[in-house]
Amino acid sequence: MAILLRAMLILIPIFGLFLWIRWRMKRDLDEETREVEFRRLQIGMTVLVLATLATGLGLRFFDDDVGEIDSIYVPDRIENGKVIPGYYIPKDSADEKDGKKPKSDESGGGPGGAPD
Repeated sequence: MAILLRAMLILIPIFGLFLWIRWRMKRDLDEETREVEFRRLQIGMTVLVLATLATGLGLRFFDDDVGEIDSIYVPDRIENGKVIPGYYIPKDSADEKDGKKPKSDESGGGPGGAPD
């Protein structure tokens, strides 16, 4: 889904360019044709703007490829000749895995970091 949405963000401006080029080519015709083509351009551009907004909102709400704000990315690695893809882990579990204590326990006690 995310790939389709990203492709749409590339293709929508291209369609807009084609609409504009078509209008530029036909604007030198008679008055009636010019009005019809201008109306088609307005409708087409409105549709493209709405499609761009919908695509952006779709990426915002449906793209689950990124981790949470407080997460750490573990990059790809090779174990026993097999590639293990990267993934996100919560920051708390990464601290526990490294043997680090939470910041509230590291201070050692009273003010200035001196033990009590």
